[in-house]
Amino acid sequence: MHRKLTRQPGILVLGDINVDIMGRVHAWPRPGEDCLAQKLEIRSGGVGANCAFGLASWGVAARMVGCVGQDVFGEYVLNALRECNVDARQVLRTTAATTGMFYINVTSDGERTFFGGRGANALLRQPRRSAALSGGAAAAHLAGHSFLDPGPAQAAKLLIKAVHTRGGWVSLDVGMEPSKAIPRKILQIACSVDILLVSLDEAAALTGTHNSFQAFAILRKAGAREESLGILLQAAL
Repeated sequence: MHRKLTRQPGILVLGDINVDIMGRVHAWPRPGEDCLAQKLEIRSGGVGANCAFGLASWGVAARMVGCVGQDVFGEYVLNALRECNVDARQVLRTTAATTGMFYINVTSDGERTFFGGRGANALLRQPRRSAALSGGAAAAHLAGHSFLDPGPAQAAKLLIKAVHTRGGWVSLDVGMEPSKAIPRKILQIACSVDILLVSLDEAAALTGTHNSFQAFAILRKAGAREESLGILLQAAL
């Protein structure tokens, strides 16, 4: 039996919710060649949902904001969130798109290649009031993918403002695709969050340089807080 979810202060996560189908193969196929997986696994995933799962496993009151389709896959991921004690009451459902889905091809050396689409994740609508979105959360975690589309981007901006108004903190997990597709927008957002989670490859895509120290300087000049870039600097050392 699941514990009863309450509107308690915690961390609100805004990001993608997907169904992941993982297939393990011996080797990458040649063009036009059949590639049968030894085993197929269906899991709940997405940069947002995975963070919420992790927080809940540590006993943190995690609440998920996102959008899934009115389909069997949407029901599957919602049930998975609830079973892991993630509050999913702010996850919207839509008939305009299917639930985000990815096929992950894993070769014998552990290399993963992703195929798929964000689907309903791109259709998250902005709430009428930011207070209704944040729901009293003490902190928020955002995925950079949310800034790829207007609706989720507006919801993310409202959430940043609402959480900061109450003195809370906001973290942003940049992600590789946003770093390549919308680097200017991500750099603009970087100055408004308290913790910026960025890998060396993402930093290179954002700043145009593979020199870690130069990338650090550019991110700091863009307004990213120096203390939030510690992971990047440590990786460079």
